[in-house]
Amino acid sequence: MKKTILGFALILALMVGCSSNETSGKGKGEIIEVNEIEVKELMAKSEPTFLYVSSPFESDKEKDSTIKLDISNTIKKEKIDVYDFNLAKVTTVDPFTTSVSEFNVKNNTHSLAFYQDSEFKEEIDLTDVENADVPKTIDEFIKTMKSRYLE
Repeated sequence: MKKTILGFALILALMVGCSSNETSGKGKGEIIEVNEIEVKELMAKSEPTFLYVSSPFESDKEKDSTIKLDISNTIKKEKIDVYDFNLAKVTTVDPFTTSVSEFNVKNNTHSLAFYQDSEFKEEIDLTDVENADVPKTIDEFIKTMKSRYLE
């Protein structure tokens, strides 16, 4: 009886551990900030990943904040996580002169991209999108990526 209960508890623990989410293909609807080391590790994983790249420039801080608020509103509804690679917080190299490709990232600042199997799939560049259209553009992109790659 004791072995049966322990066996059941072990199976239950494994099931719970396997179902926990460490990728952004599913989640709680959070924006998770990653540093340069974490983003390299993230890009090497095969899990589906949504990644936003924040600008290193102080003058872009407000734009990034607005875009991330719009992303947050969508991902809470869609129950996915998005990683934010904030170039302003890079400490290992000069973020103003270094390409994001050095971190295995393919999308540019002010863009939201989807990666799967360690490969860049698609992105939306929000730089030139009218402010009023950003929420709709983000919503459509995330829903499209979910239906195309995750369902």
